[in-house]
Amino acid sequence: MTGKFWFILTLQIAAVFFVAISMSFIGDYFHGFFGDYFHKIPEKCWIGAVYEANEPHWHWGYRHVLWCFMGVFIFLVQVFRIGVFIYREAQSKH
Repeated sequence: MTGKFWFILTLQIAAVFFVAISMSFIGDYFHGFFGDYFHKIPEKCWIGAVYEANEPHWHWGYRHVLWCFMGVFIFLVQVFRIGVFIYREAQSKH
């Protein structure tokens, strides 16, 4: 495996994590877009709620949950692609 292979692999891994980190900031600033709503009185919450006991909090809307699952799915697809890339490079050297 050459230096070019490791450089491309490093860029792919960095891109995957850069996108994941960038996506995590979007939800904090676009509550209206995601359909999030604010609870002044705490109650039982389902997936994605930013919750602290006895504190007001944001509750994720449906689009926010879809955004989360999309990010996880894209991350897993990219990890699989990196694995295929490594496998093909290893097979081409034999």
